[in-house]
Amino acid sequence: MRQYEDTSPAPSGTGDDKKELESVMNRYKKAKGRWSSWSDIWEEIYDYVLPHRESFFQESAAARRTENIYDETAVVLLPKFASRLQLGFFPPNGRAFKLAPGPEFPKESINKQLLAELDRITELLHEGLRNSNFNAELHEGFQDLGLGTMNLLVEEGRFVGDLHFTSVPPTNVALLAGNLDTVSGWFRWNHEMDITEIKHRYPDAKFSEKMSSIQKRDPARKTRIVEATIYDEKNKFKDEYTYYLISETDNHILKKQVLKGRGSVPWITTRWSKSGFEVWGRGPVLQAMPAIKTLNLTVQLILENAEMAIAGSYVYDDDGVFNPDNITIQPGTFIPRSPGSTIETLQSPGRFDVAQLVLDDMRRNVRKALFIDELDTRPNARTPLSATEVSERLADVARNMGAVA
Repeated sequence: MRQYEDTSPAPSGTGDDKKELESVMNRYKKAKGRWSSWSDIWEEIYDYVLPHRESFFQESAAARRTENIYDETAVVLLPKFASRLQLGFFPPNGRAFKLAPGPEFPKESINKQLLAELDRITELLHEGLRNSNFNAELHEGFQDLGLGTMNLLVEEGRFVGDLHFTSVPPTNVALLAGNLDTVSGWFRWNHEMDITEIKHRYPDAKFSEKMSSIQKRDPARKTRIVEATIYDEKNKFKDEYTYYLISETDNHILKKQVLKGRGSVPWITTRWSKSGFEVWGRGPVLQAMPAIKTLNLTVQLILENAEMAIAGSYVYDDDGVFNPDNITIQPGTFIPRSPGSTIETLQSPGRFDVAQLVLDDMRRNVRKALFIDELDTRPNARTPLSATEVSERLADVARNMGAVA
């Protein structure tokens, strides 16, 4: 059960508060350093697979990011990948789990009344998930899991007993590894918040005297906000986390809260697979990036070749009279020429008859990497799959997913 202990500092601040702030910010910078080494890789994936997501670099809202996408295979398949994971693990109208007595529970105490009560609690938990935004945010989180890591933030809703979920993309969160190779620190930031908006979003935030003065003088001043959730590693058998709300612009702790008890951590972090000593995961999209980039380049070359075939290129004898800048080549156009002069079509030396074979292979590789259409990959199949073959293929998909499945 989660317990709260508000230990926010006084508005004036003390020497201990400054040391604590320095310690938290040092951890934040360390986590941000590890995050920076991944940001270029993620940005490339966003360019090819998630063009409608916010960039890792500053850019205007609703910016166009699809100009360089020529093949939409990966763009379409990633949401399907997330939908299949959600349908398999957390069906929207079904049950994802069922409560039952554990192995240490006395068997003689298990009766129908106990099982009925556990079943009622199970239904109550699922009803709470269905009444929240869990399904919508989980789908976004599973798309992040396709890249390697899902970070789902669980908070209290507006009313008693309500839950609010937020899928935090890697553009706004940094992770810090702990002693046991698990995540021990989460750092979420917002660089575009007005100083007045802080009080609306975080009513318990305590301004310093300097911040209160700035708010009166310039209420629209942009403030960099950092939310840190850090695990207390002094006692590994105790579940205790400390939440910090920090104004990085003003070097001030706005709020400090200690979270105690099992399940007190508000973050759900899942990694598809990981290499040793890495805190961030590696997902199937990262593995399929060579095929995705090859697909995009091949389609781009095909379109350029098609443009050459449709519009054409021409050669002419330069007699000093003919000016190609004054000629528009389009259907139904008559072009005057001198007697005996000709304009010849320039034949393209490249042939892209083999390009379709490359596209089919690459698209099949991308679908296989994201576990999509595994039942429809037989070439030239004319008979439906048998029930045994369907079962074996689905079992093979589960084996390929590894620990996730």
